[in-house]
Order: sequence, then C-alpha cells, then structure tokens
Amino acid sequence: MTAIKILVTRPQAQNTSFLNAISELGDEALVLPMLAIEPLTASNAASNLAQIKARVLDLAHYHHVIFISTNAVDLGCQWFDQYWPQTPVLPAWYAIGKATAKTMEGYGLPAREGDSTMNSEALLALPELQVLDGQKVLIVRGEGGRDHLKSVLQDRGAKVDYLEVYRRRSLSYPQGTTTKLIENGMDIVTVTSGETIQALLDQAMIDGTTQQILEIPVIVPGTRLENLAREHGFHHIFVAKNAGLDAMIAAVNAVKTTRSYRGFSSE
Repeated sequence: MTAIKILVTRPQAQNTSFLNAISELGDEALVLPMLAIEPLTASNAASNLAQIKARVLDLAHYHHVIFISTNAVDLGCQWFDQYWPQTPVLPAWYAIGKATAKTMEGYGLPAREGDSTMNSEALLALPELQVLDGQKVLIVRGEGGRDHLKSVLQDRGAKVDYLEVYRRRSLSYPQGTTTKLIENGMDIVTVTSGETIQALLDQAMIDGTTQQILEIPVIVPGTRLENLAREHGFHHIFVAKNAGLDAMIAAVNAVKTTRSYRGFSSE
C-alpha cells in the first residue's frame, strides 16, 4: 500500500501508542492536538475543591466507582492517595475502555469493563449494573461531557455523583496551520470526541479550509460520533469499533484499502 499522511488530533499525552503504530504501518502522522487536559488541583479549582474533597472522603460509601478515561484514573487516583492510604474495599471498580482498565490495574484497582465496543452503553449492559435501588455510584471524569451514563443509572435506582478531576481546553493555532497541512498532503483525519471535531472545525474556519477538511476522510469511534461528524458536514466517514488502538488502526487500514485516485468511498 502507498504510504499516507494521517492527522492525529488527540491530546498530546494520549498520542504515543497511536503515533508508533502509524509509523509501523509505514505511514506518516501529522500531529495537531486539538484539546489540552488540565488537572483540577487545589490551586486552580478553588470553587470545586470542597466538593472534590467530599466525594473522595466518602469513597468507601460508594457501591460502584466508574472511571471514564485514563486521565480520570491517573488524576482521580492522585486525589484518592491524599486521603486513602489504603484503597477501600467496598466499591466495585469499572472502566470504560481497555486503556482505562489497564491504567486502573496499574493502581491496583480490579477493573470491570463492558464488551469490545468500549463505551458507556457497553458498560451499562453489565449484569451488576441492572438493578441499583439505593446504591451509590461515583463517576470519575472531566468537567462537562455526556450525562447519558448518569441518567440511565439513576433510572435504575442509583444515587449518582460526579468526581470531576480535569477539564478539557480547546487549542488554537496560528492562522494557516491547517492550510499548510492540506498543502503538504493530508489523507485521513482522526478524531475521538465531539469537542475535538468542533475545535478542528474552528481552526479550519480561521484558516478558510473548512470545505477542504470536510472532504478528507475522517475516522471516528462509534455511531454517536459518526452521526455528529455527519451533522458537521463530513462527506467520507469511517467508523472504528471503538477509540482503542487496535480499532483505530483497523479503521486506518480500511480507509487505505478503499482508496482510489482523487477520492475515497465509505461504504
């Protein structure tokens, strides 16, 4: 296969494995993180500090603790370590995605996870999360995001709290950044969140490259982001099974095998 150039938009700290895998394919990664992850600490989250401490101090009273991402694990466990020298026994620990589960295991937390789709819906299918009358659930995540998981758990009888330990900040670059990428050749765009899609299109609008970006094949994980990409006007959408490394690389290979001169198809 002919080598191609792939735009990688994940936050910088989450890129390493994907960049290495792209290189192993013989392709070139174009790195343009569209989001930055900012930990919430005592110095930058004064208004949230009391709530964060209350959630952490109450950790042993939760029946289920769900980590949304690897960032949630790393930063959540930093807070836990301040107040819990020994991990409480009571909660059952859950991960959304294999990378999140692997990160949890590094902290000695036995992760339960859903099927290979690695999303909230897969987690919600677990038998132990079907009937939750009177049970307390803690969701460790970043500020904002979807409330679907919380809503479904509440419908099943749970009392659900958030422990928000980081915030996502959109990044912008000097005018002409995407223009240069397009001029140098950009064959695939990869995005893994709705916020990333919006930040990329905001940059494209500044650069006057919106239509060109929308014509480039885009890889997204899951049907929710597929629908969102379509709503934003992307023309050639390829859907990875999930946001994990293997699934994203499989989607890259799917794009490469359907490539034709001056065009792609996304059947």
